[in-house]
Amino acid sequence: MTRDLTTYRLPRPPVASVSLRIRFKSVPNLQNWMLAPFVSDMREEAVAVEELPPLGALTGLLTLSDSPEEGSEEMPSWPVPRTRFLSGDRTVAVQGDELEVTWAFDPVNAERYPGFDELSRELADLYNKLVLSVGTHEVTIEPSLVECFYVNRIPEVTVSTLAVGVLTGWSSDATVPDPTDDYVGVRLRACADPKKHDCSSLVMVESFGGVDTPVLAFQVSRGVETGTDAVAALAEAHDELIALFKRHTSEDLRRGWGEE
Repeated sequence: MTRDLTTYRLPRPPVASVSLRIRFKSVPNLQNWMLAPFVSDMREEAVAVEELPPLGALTGLLTLSDSPEEGSEEMPSWPVPRTRFLSGDRTVAVQGDELEVTWAFDPVNAERYPGFDELSRELADLYNKLVLSVGTHEVTIEPSLVECFYVNRIPEVTVSTLAVGVLTGWSSDATVPDPTDDYVGVRLRACADPKKHDCSSLVMVESFGGVDTPVLAFQVSRGVETGTDAVAALAEAHDELIALFKRHTSEDLRRGWGEE
């Protein structure tokens, strides 16, 4: 896939929200107090702050027979809570192995979506601040995985029509009515290029706020090899996301959003 896909822009994109995530490994394991300087800086910009259980698998309980000696490298650390900093349309979340930024966009004012490049720079700035902050405690962070998650609101068609279009490659122009009481949803494992990707990306059609407002969501992740730039890996994930977006939307829809 060529890099010019990142420059693909629509004048009126249907983007409702974007989440960009960097998962990382730290040596030694991050402790809550090591994040204190970063958390303090983020609190100054936030309107509200929340603490939640961390996402991902928690360390299993140890029995007396298999518990390592205290101080050994195998000793599990206490999970760092997930702290969310809310400020307007942006939410920043950090925990012991992850940094995520989520932006919400007004579908009526589509030009507010600034494009992936600007959002990824914003994430990169926060990630660099985190690296420098924990570095004062002699903690090293290495990115291990990145993820793009885009949610698009598609009010132009019914959720049933959207689901059928995604499943059939928009091979028919038929409009499918929504069932009166039933829920409609589709989830596909997909990849833009089977020769390059492991086909682990997700394409999802869901009802959002009722069947009159269907959403089309894409979730694409990439592993990050040691020494590889996380933002470059994120751009590659976004390139695949754009290819999936173009594959699973119709030409009529994209023309309505300004594609030429």
